[in-house]
Amino acid sequence: MARTLSPGEIIAGIKREVETAALRARNGIQYLALDKSEGLQPTPRTLVASRDKVTLWRYASPNKRYDEPILVFLGLVSRSYVLDLLPGKSYINSLCEAGFDVYLLDWGQPDAAESENTLETYVDFYLPRALKIVQRESGCKDVNVIGYCFGAILALMYQASRGNSPISSMVLMAAPVDFRHMHVHTGPLRDGMLNPDDVINDEGFVPADVVRRSLSVRAPTYDIAQYVNLWDKLASKPDSGALEAHAVMTNWVRDHVNFPGAAFRQFVTMFLQDNGFVNGTARAGDKKIDLSRIDIPVLSVIAERDDLIPPKVSFPLRNLMNEELYDEVLLKAGHVGLVLGGTAQRVTIPAIAEFLQRNSTSMAEETA
Repeated sequence: MARTLSPGEIIAGIKREVETAALRARNGIQYLALDKSEGLQPTPRTLVASRDKVTLWRYASPNKRYDEPILVFLGLVSRSYVLDLLPGKSYINSLCEAGFDVYLLDWGQPDAAESENTLETYVDFYLPRALKIVQRESGCKDVNVIGYCFGAILALMYQASRGNSPISSMVLMAAPVDFRHMHVHTGPLRDGMLNPDDVINDEGFVPADVVRRSLSVRAPTYDIAQYVNLWDKLASKPDSGALEAHAVMTNWVRDHVNFPGAAFRQFVTMFLQDNGFVNGTARAGDKKIDLSRIDIPVLSVIAERDDLIPPKVSFPLRNLMNEELYDEVLLKAGHVGLVLGGTAQRVTIPAIAEFLQRNSTSMAEETA
């Protein structure tokens, strides 16, 4: 039998509800006023170079212990600021604290001027030039590379299509390799039921909003869950940082970039339809892409709960390149959890840092 509340308990409960409602109202006003557009960017950085829409940023380590810098990049549909989103949870800052200077290559927001950009535009033009600038700025001929999601495709295309590369080791996070196992939302393009030109607009690119809607198919209740989460966060203490974290995170998930039409057509044909990495048909211009040619250490970081790039999409890489150069880490995380959140800070980043440290030159050893 339920206990009857005393008048004092009832009054205390009402008082708590009133206080919580007032707190939610104050926090709600604060939330609406927040600038969510580019994350909180807590790590100091300097602009090193820019060309067209592409920019190269340097994050100098306050405790540099390794010669080789890190060049990190995402793919052609996501905003790169997720890598430096929140104070105390910044992927880039954690790599800096591990002893590396970090360079971020941001592809920018393409418009009609970039509609004819092909995959080779990024693999054979922008990326090689960025690597040369990083070599010059760092004074080191070798560069570590981290490619995340579609960025891993670009990294693999670059490294597997040439020799004499300045890349000395490579980390691939959620690397799409075997496209037969991609999420159902790619099915219509893969099976030819949908033509790439059906989603390319008159200016020659796939609009960012179309990219967002296509990705949301895999989690149709995401927005509802985030509103419930926001309601909880509105009751948090104003100085807890919970509102800022929620705001920038939910904004990034919805914040995509336009996909250049020419590159999109190539992606659909070469990977979604021809499964180019697995079948050996992928090319970068006139160069064959052969993953077995990769002659540097590679770490593949795979998220067990990834609903965008399921593990079986990434696993085949272990059979396509030299097994003596291949390492793999399978983590209990989702796609975004590889770069943001508790798992990233406790497991992902330490595993990546250990791999890069093992394959880099310690400045302490040079001076010993």
